[in-house]
Amino acid sequence: MTRIGLAVLFATAMVMIAASALAAPNVSGRWVANNGHVYNIMQLGNVFTWNMPDTGQTGVGDIDGTSISAVWPWGHAEGTITMNPSGYATEIVWDNGVIFSREGSGSGSGGSGGSGGSGGSGDPAPAPAWTWDNIGNSGRELYAGGGELFGVHASSGDIYRYDGSPDNWTRVGGPGSTFAVDDNGVLYGISPDGSGVWWYSGHPNEWTQIGGPAAELYAGGDRMFATNPTTGDIWQYNGRVDDWTRVGGPGRTFIVDGNGVLYGISPDGSGVYRYNGTPNDWTRIGGPAAELYAGSGSLFATNPDTGDIYRYNGSPMDWTRVGGSGMDFAVDGFGALYGLSPTGVFRYDGTPENWTQVGGPGTMIEAGRNDLYGLTGDGNIWYYRP
Repeated sequence: MTRIGLAVLFATAMVMIAASALAAPNVSGRWVANNGHVYNIMQLGNVFTWNMPDTGQTGVGDIDGTSISAVWPWGHAEGTITMNPSGYATEIVWDNGVIFSREGSGSGSGGSGGSGGSGGSGDPAPAPAWTWDNIGNSGRELYAGGGELFGVHASSGDIYRYDGSPDNWTRVGGPGSTFAVDDNGVLYGISPDGSGVWWYSGHPNEWTQIGGPAAELYAGGDRMFATNPTTGDIWQYNGRVDDWTRVGGPGRTFIVDGNGVLYGISPDGSGVYRYNGTPNDWTRIGGPAAELYAGSGSLFATNPDTGDIYRYNGSPMDWTRVGGSGMDFAVDGFGALYGLSPTGVFRYDGTPENWTQVGGPGTMIEAGRNDLYGLTGDGNIWYYRP
């Protein structure tokens, strides 16, 4: 293999990825309106989805402090959130005359009133069906694996490691064209100009160049692969500087599962292939596909026409449809599949077509060992706690 490169990957700007100082009020839960309808609100950060079970009407919205807005197919409204002395959102007054009262809050038309009743204003709001912690902001991309999470800063492009508590990040390197993390938490990156592949030592800003030009990186288990930017061929890194083996030709995309098994889609998208561990020895295991997702020993692929997602059952051409299309999917280190739709984050429950919503809308999801992270359009980074 041609030596993978001689470029300096890292800049010196120091911009921390930090959590927002002001968190949006929590409005997740069941609300009763003065128009007689019940509304279920599902929130992630400062954005949310809502639905009316009796009519099937749905909508989306966002929160800015105590100001709230919502839109639905044929209308929109602005409102104000009322908080009780304990800091819980208890009432939403909309500019179209509708008033939401949170069940159990004792506020507005749906509550029993007074501070001494069973529905008094001091009662806590019902717990949401899921909990997401805001752990950082100014994020653009997330990379997770082996219990580690790394985030790319939206403005500087520098990469940071999450140190395990909100607003606690360490800058570990400068910009790169892309990054990858294996299941041991080892981080790799390609220089911004694509001229070199680099390995992060585990100490801030200490990186070693391990190869030359590359276009994409794919990591999983204890293995890492890179594609040649000119030919598209895929090469396996053998653990030593400049020691690489060509294992296959070009593909539309590749993925590596938690056992280090490499899969790819043919350049024309007509088939899914598994690398058998010997250079250039591949087996076709599936038909047309658009994207691949893997974790632990599980592999999933999306249909290029419908976007539906299928699970590979371990034998060539044996696949099961498990769900419809999504904006993004992620598989954690135990093989659990999550999907992101315009209305929220969903977890596959193991039975085809059976999914449970675990979060609100976002722009991307990323799974680690037993962790799920989300990124919202405002750059906030979220950690899911089951």
